[in-house]
Amino acid sequence: MIYVSVIEDETLFRNSLTRRINRHPEFEVVWEAASGIEAIEQLSSSQVDVVFSDIKMPGMDGIKLLEQIRKDFGDLCIVFISGFPEFEYARNALRLGAFDYLTKPLEEEELSAVLERLRTNVSERRQHDAHSASSIQGDSVSWLHHVKQWMAVHIREASLEEAAERVNMNAAAFSRKFSAANGSTYIKHLTDLRMERAVVLLADPTHKIAFIAEQVGYFDSRYFTQVFKKYYQETPQEYRKRLEAKKTY
Repeated sequence: MIYVSVIEDETLFRNSLTRRINRHPEFEVVWEAASGIEAIEQLSSSQVDVVFSDIKMPGMDGIKLLEQIRKDFGDLCIVFISGFPEFEYARNALRLGAFDYLTKPLEEEELSAVLERLRTNVSERRQHDAHSASSIQGDSVSWLHHVKQWMAVHIREASLEEAAERVNMNAAAFSRKFSAANGSTYIKHLTDLRMERAVVLLADPTHKIAFIAEQVGYFDSRYFTQVFKKYYQETPQEYRKRLEAKKTY
């Protein structure tokens, strides 16, 4: 089974696309999201093989979504859908490695064709991942220590693909092996590092929130704020105000 997510702020189109994809027996839409930020949150706990996403949505747009997915979750197949041809968006999306760029209304023949190409692509990736996983050798403690040290030093630019390359694995095999050896996922460990660094940077009142978000590896400051609030139960602004209030006593 090939697991799919659909990210679209228009409810009717999102529901329709989900039904159409689910009619194809090898594909299953396992979750939907109405925004890019919601989608990243979902991916942190429930990864998929394929993402269908609108290119223009409120909040985080499709290009920033693609950049964050590439950085944190590796080389997922991402198909963008737009209500009308937006060539600058399309060019940027394809440059960043989008699998395809489709326009609404989406004809059934066009959807079937892209699903067939996705089926072939995912099948080939899984075969490659299985081969890579079976060929991994070495002491799990030493490679894990090495990659965690690298992540701690390179929080801003750390990506799943590059972390995997540091220990000569592909991203999918690395992600599974990291979770097994560390007891938590790669993205959970990276988020811990990002949040620890963020509070250090917040202690300097001259740093803007957008600057801090960028320094700890987030392309969208609103998404950074949401992750921070979920992690610490307060926004970065609230944390900074509380820190400043303590200094006055």
